[in-house]
Amino acid sequence: MSSPSTQPKATIGYIITVGFAIFATYFGAGNLIFPPTLGVSAGTLWIFALIGFAITDVGLGVLGIIATTNVGGGVDDVARPVAKWFSVVLGSLICLFIGPLFCVPRVAATTYEMGVQPYAEFIPIWALSFVFFAVTLALTIKQLAVVDIIGKILTPILLIMLAIIFIGAIVHPIGAPVATGAEHQFAHGFMEGYQTMDGIGSLVMAGIFVFDVRARGFKSRKQQLSVIVPACLVSGVCLTLIYGGLTYIGATASGLSEFQGLDRVPLLIGTVFAILGTPGKIALSVAVAAACLTTSIGLTSMVANFFARVTNDKLKYSTNVIIICLVSFFMSLGGVEHIIMLAVNCLLLIYPVVMVLIFMAVFDRFIPYKWAYRGAIIGALAVSILDVWGSYNDGVKGLVNTVPLDTIGFGWIVPAIIGGIIGTVVQMALKAPNPEKPVRPEFDADDI
Repeated sequence: MSSPSTQPKATIGYIITVGFAIFATYFGAGNLIFPPTLGVSAGTLWIFALIGFAITDVGLGVLGIIATTNVGGGVDDVARPVAKWFSVVLGSLICLFIGPLFCVPRVAATTYEMGVQPYAEFIPIWALSFVFFAVTLALTIKQLAVVDIIGKILTPILLIMLAIIFIGAIVHPIGAPVATGAEHQFAHGFMEGYQTMDGIGSLVMAGIFVFDVRARGFKSRKQQLSVIVPACLVSGVCLTLIYGGLTYIGATASGLSEFQGLDRVPLLIGTVFAILGTPGKIALSVAVAAACLTTSIGLTSMVANFFARVTNDKLKYSTNVIIICLVSFFMSLGGVEHIIMLAVNCLLLIYPVVMVLIFMAVFDRFIPYKWAYRGAIIGALAVSILDVWGSYNDGVKGLVNTVPLDTIGFGWIVPAIIGGIIGTVVQMALKAPNPEKPVRPEFDADDI
């Protein structure tokens, strides 16, 4: 172990680099295309939609990374109090959703629809996707380089391009927000935040940043948190400011008929073109390329790292990167809206479970009876299953709507609390031992 005199210090520069890397990994295709749609729908109530969206994206994403780092750095550490098999299944599902099934192919499709198709429609999506994932593969295959590539190179490009667009929106606004008559905008924003998948991704996203922090000499949990917590705050501030700008841009178009009923990608392109003309579209294209590439790099790396870790390197990191890029290539060919449609019910099913785990991980030391985890998960999962079923059955939907707080997107809270209490009482009555908790020794330099 290092002596106290050689312990690393969390410099402001390194914290900002990690913070920018977290921000850029989160801020990909979903973060670009969803806020303007919220703004158009909400009009003068755009701030409420923004708050709801920010809770499930910024709040849950930041809290998830901090909570996961606090209990060990991996999704298995967060979910192990439920059951060991559950942590593997949940982590695998999350990685498939944020990796090759939904998130990663969506960023490639967004790059095509926003950065290529408006200028060169003759170029097919498969050609762009092939180049996109070739670049992702080249920049991800060396794991330790990922944070530096994202934090020092691609994020500044993204921020500069977005700053140009936001300044244009202030100097030359499209219009003024109007009352649209839409209701439950907080709940709408809250549910729309699911689609970015940042909340569920945080449980595995923490691993890539903990790996980098450990490799730079921060071995103890306290040292790692001294970097991760302020870096998450940097990321959270950047995300919230940019969400606000994008949502407001959408709100300024809420009174204009030509922007009503557009899909997410055409809406963003149209609003930016109305603000800045062709230069704005060019700036947007560069921002899209930077945002989508950073997300693709970050997600591919963390998913590859997860499957390497849970298989004890039987599936090598580099092999996983190749598989993820190949599957994502084929999934991207369906286009953005198709991928979003496929993801909806999967996210409705898994998000409440993840939110319960994150909050319980934060307060883990105050939960002596770990069957409370099991009860809370069962309660949240039951409502999630009914929610998905209700999307196909009006009778079930009516039943779910009777659950307290369901109309504002928090229907899982009361069942989770009741389940947690029941789990605690059962464990106390049976005097059953706690589920095995993961043991993670502090890392020495030789372990990296």
